[in-house]
Amino acid sequence: MSDTSIPQKCCSKCGKLFPATIEFFYRNTKTQLRPEYKTCLLNYQRARRKENPERDRAYSKMYAAKYPEKTKERQRRHRKKRPDLFAARQKRCNAKYPEKAKIRTLLRNAKKKSLPAEFNERDWQRCLDFFYHTCAYCGAQRDFWYALEMDHYIPITSHYCPGTVRSNIVPACKSCNASKNNKDALEWLISRFGKRKAKAILARILNYFSSL
Repeated sequence: MSDTSIPQKCCSKCGKLFPATIEFFYRNTKTQLRPEYKTCLLNYQRARRKENPERDRAYSKMYAAKYPEKTKERQRRHRKKRPDLFAARQKRCNAKYPEKAKIRTLLRNAKKKSLPAEFNERDWQRCLDFFYHTCAYCGAQRDFWYALEMDHYIPITSHYCPGTVRSNIVPACKSCNASKNNKDALEWLISRFGKRKAKAILARILNYFSSL
């Protein structure tokens, strides 16, 4: 027997009656409820997204651009509600787009130190093209065995670091990047390659920075 003290509302999708409360219906405004039962509305939205995913992505981008704060707040709520789901999704994304993940990490580290953070995939591609996809220091070729990492020419721990920007990122093989670490670039170049070769390497790097 239903509780007659609670008003009933008919779902516009399935035609069934449900208690007119926020437990069963989403709010349309502060005082009004949507006409669709929650489950019916979610099923309808999923079907529309599956039917035309491009339209759904375009709308999401438009909404995010128009209401950035609302979008961020909604994402924060979703992450808080389902941290395991978002962690798994982020892991898949990082595995699929490793360079994007590395750039995000570099930008995040720069922001933590209140440094400029303006670097993207296009900047990284330009950097790789200039150095012919080789290490800016030793010239190791990027291939299956040698991955190139994004190195801050002036270490991010230095007081003189301009941040994660185009004029401070160069490609470096894992060996050079680990060896250089947080050392002064010029001193490290001389100690690793000698004065003569260090001068030629430095000239090439400065030539790249001046071309930006």
